[in-house]
Amino acid sequence: MKRTALIFAFATPLILSASGNDSILSRMDSHSDGLRVFISDTWQNPALKYFSQDVPFSTLSVDYTHRNDSENITPENGDGLHSTGFSAESFIPAGNNSVVWGNAGYSTGTTRNVQWCESADAELIYPYFSADEAGGDLKDEYYRFSGGYAGRNEKLVWGATIGYSAAHHFRDVDPRPRNITGKLTLSGGVAYALSTNYLAGASLNWMKYKQSNEIKFVSETHDLPIYQLTGLGTHYNRFAGASKSSDFSGNRFGATVNLYPLHSGVMVNFSVSRFSFDKTLRDLNKLPIASAWHNALTVNAGYKHISGIVTYSVTGQFDAYRRHGSENIFGDAVSGSYPQIGSLEMYADNYYRALLQGFASIRHNNQTYSMTLRSGYSHRKQFYAEPEQWALVEGFENMADFGVRSFLGQHWYGIADLSFAIFSPTEKDINLQPSTSQEALTGSVETGFRHSTVTRCATSVSLTAARAISEKYAIGIGGSATLTNYSGTAHSNLYNISINFYF
Repeated sequence: MKRTALIFAFATPLILSASGNDSILSRMDSHSDGLRVFISDTWQNPALKYFSQDVPFSTLSVDYTHRNDSENITPENGDGLHSTGFSAESFIPAGNNSVVWGNAGYSTGTTRNVQWCESADAELIYPYFSADEAGGDLKDEYYRFSGGYAGRNEKLVWGATIGYSAAHHFRDVDPRPRNITGKLTLSGGVAYALSTNYLAGASLNWMKYKQSNEIKFVSETHDLPIYQLTGLGTHYNRFAGASKSSDFSGNRFGATVNLYPLHSGVMVNFSVSRFSFDKTLRDLNKLPIASAWHNALTVNAGYKHISGIVTYSVTGQFDAYRRHGSENIFGDAVSGSYPQIGSLEMYADNYYRALLQGFASIRHNNQTYSMTLRSGYSHRKQFYAEPEQWALVEGFENMADFGVRSFLGQHWYGIADLSFAIFSPTEKDINLQPSTSQEALTGSVETGFRHSTVTRCATSVSLTAARAISEKYAIGIGGSATLTNYSGTAHSNLYNISINFYF
């Protein structure tokens, strides 16, 4: 309760004085503009976030999310979840030449049937999970806070953000992991007016990441070995069952360069980052067992056109990353410590994707109709050096999204959205060397690979309705559903419902 109260204490000053002179429904319509979402890469530079919207807008929300998979599609993510949370978000013009924004939130729930991963934040610290054969449900708690500021003078715009998120993951039956994670993020940027229409910008960002992972067994008869996974179904044999406590620590450094038109014109966003982390076994004198680095690149360039009735944008995007992981080699223990005698780079994950995407909207009376189309090709190959193993998947991805925003009389406002997405594999290949003692681990990798390499189709629908209770305030309800089919082999259903207060 104390931590929940802290979130409210943080959120309250963010939303004070957030109401503007425009009606709440007109500000809600401006905030829901599809182009703002389509070019969201621009707002990674906190200086350019100054131009992300023209009106103040704040939201308080309570929501419930439920996911149910017919089988364990991605073992480390479980086969379902349910989560309840609340959040506060605000964007406030603070005078003629500055804006502030922020958000805070809390959620709690359960991720069901997590397999071969007793660590948290699998997408950040893979492939170096701590794992066991049992797995099970994990209870989760998430906290997040962030805020930002941007200001400008005649030619120069500047901005900065700070954020912190933390999470607690645990289980009440054996095996009993207790994972505590924390992420601190900072970013700062500037933009300079090259003309009355164009700004050139640049920003730097940093994230500090930590995770403590401790696994306990209350019943001695159910004590299982904890494995230190190293990728593609492998684990560090020497330390199998030797450690139940581990730590992860890492840093990410990034930069962006932007060309942004205030009105119609050419857009360019370029971002690079490097994330590196180490895994240590705490109960073996903080043994540094493995480390990894992850370099990422995104280039997005295109054109946007804004007029009173028609708005459109066309962009091309290229994403790529390389992740390499190393396992450290140790000599015989001396006084309880293992001297490090070498390091071998054993794991690699290489990915790229090329996209062509477009957005268009047209305003007609009290309605705005929008459409987003996306088509691209992606490639991902994971490789393990010894024994030699790999997993490859390539394919086309296509998406179509259709939306409408509408004023429904004097007091009502609604948003409806329908989207379709399909991934069609063109090439897939896997080569694993099964371990006779860990067939279940190899099987979980094969299961995840099988679902990632079949044709999958996703259909999503979302509806939001809001009613103004005064010129400054509105209440509303929103719901969404995403149904994904994995070529008849499995399906996943995701639902969300929220109650919202707007001002």
